[in-house]
Amino acid sequence: MIKAAFFDVDNTLYSWKKKEFVSSGIESIKTIKKNGVKVFLCSSRPYHSLKEFGCFSLGIDWDGWVGSSGGVAAYRNKVLYQEILDYSVGRRFVKFAKEHGLMAQVVTPKSRYYFAEPNEYYQEYVKSFSEPYAPVRPFHRGTLISFLLFAPESMDEEMKRSFPELHFYRFHPFAVDVMPVPHSKGRGLAAVLKELGLTPDEAVGFGDDDADIDMLDGLTHFVAMGNGKEHVKAAAEFVTANIDEDGIKTGLAHYGLLG
Repeated sequence: MIKAAFFDVDNTLYSWKKKEFVSSGIESIKTIKKNGVKVFLCSSRPYHSLKEFGCFSLGIDWDGWVGSSGGVAAYRNKVLYQEILDYSVGRRFVKFAKEHGLMAQVVTPKSRYYFAEPNEYYQEYVKSFSEPYAPVRPFHRGTLISFLLFAPESMDEEMKRSFPELHFYRFHPFAVDVMPVPHSKGRGLAAVLKELGLTPDEAVGFGDDDADIDMLDGLTHFVAMGNGKEHVKAAAEFVTANIDEDGIKTGLAHYGLLG
């Protein structure tokens, strides 16, 4: 029944406790790939971050990826779906950020960069999250997906008043995603399933955090990692073992994909 599998990265494939990709999970994905299952990354990270983080250097022939929490989705090298932030709005937002001494990461479908040098808010953020390198460049015209803004919570109300056309999702005391609409991993992976001619019943997703629940917008079978948040586990069809206790392998075996 399962013909496609989608995997979150942080604390699903990559253990932040051990600071490594869990080998049993990686080898299990290689196995189901050999068994004919299409395999995809499905992360809040944008494509460039996935690449720099090493996700495409694991020896897995990924069939595609869903990045930016569903803001972009691709099958092989073909972008199937993207939620575009209007350039003129983005330009106003960059001006607003600079006027308030803020900096942000600019996210495009396959690249990212900063429009200002790192500040103290960025330094606080990277204490919690590993952020692969991205260059500092002037903001320029192009296909814009989102911003990752580094700013304190005290800025939230002013930003929302100034930009009612944007959606702000704060996931860290000093970091907030800025999007044209709330991104959904499920909408991104639904575009992939449509391209493949598959139904929601023919796909399974693995994750541990809030954004992963949104996979259910596009597929039927959702597996929560044992180390996941309690409300994520409550939303899952199956709760597997902890990431460091062969969680991916156990979950794939539950659906009979390894035999």
